Amino acid sequence: MIVKFIKNDYNRGENSIPTNRNWAGICWSPELGIFCATANNSGAVVMTSPDGINWTEHAIPNARGWYNVCWSSELGIFCSVNINDAFVMTSPDGITWTERAIPHNYAWSYICWSSELRLFCALNDYSAAVIMTSPDGITWTERAIPAIRAFKSFCWSPELGIFCSVSSNNASALISI
Repeated sequence: MIVKFIKNDYNRGENSIPTNRNWAGICWSPELGIFCATANNSGAVVMTSPDGINWTEHAIPNARGWYNVCWSSELGIFCSVNINDAFVMTSPDGITWTERAIPHNYAWSYICWSSELRLFCALNDYSAAVIMTSPDGITWTERAIPAIRAFKSFCWSPELGIFCSVSSNNASALISI
């Protein structure tokens, strides 16, 4: 099910989607006018919707545990990370996807785009004390961070010029990148 919240009406209900899968990530592309959702280990598919109500599934190269997805307006691509293999995937339209090899499989769970830095940044859930960054979604560089933590959510602040994430396994863990 997809639960939608429209403007200030937070009780619009649930909508049916094509199939029951473990949907894990979703984002919006204002340029394309579509939502794009990725599935975690439940089929080699993504789905798109122009309105959050009507959804269409699309085949992708592999079912790899695609956990999170984000949109880069500047590059005109979606980029998705996965928790199972050393790959990301990119798409210009949410329908056609290309897998890209990355340095290591570290359960990459979260990805965010910074328009100001023109940079993707990805976090792993609990595998290694590294993040990875990419200016194009194709070439990725791993970068050391202070400690291994179970990071759970990730955002970019253009006003502060930092990515920030919180950890679920240690109340004192917060990372600013």
